[in-house]
Amino acid sequence: MPSINCPVDPKHRVTLVEYSWDNPNHYDGISEIGCHDCKKRYGRWSKRELKGDEEEPRYGGDFIEQ
Repeated sequence: MPSINCPVDPKHRVTLVEYSWDNPNHYDGISEIGCHDCKKRYGRWSKRELKGDEEEPRYGGDFIEQ
């Protein structure tokens, strides 16, 4: 299984976030990467920065890179 790291720098310390089962964006696994060094949040699939209360849509939604 590939490791999940900060999209900016793989050496950064991160917290992996799984949304609760009753969240509409719930996925049985990690949906969000919170970087302690960048002080930013990133979507697991899209790798884009999440702002404010924004959440990563399941499987990256329309933001997934092709």
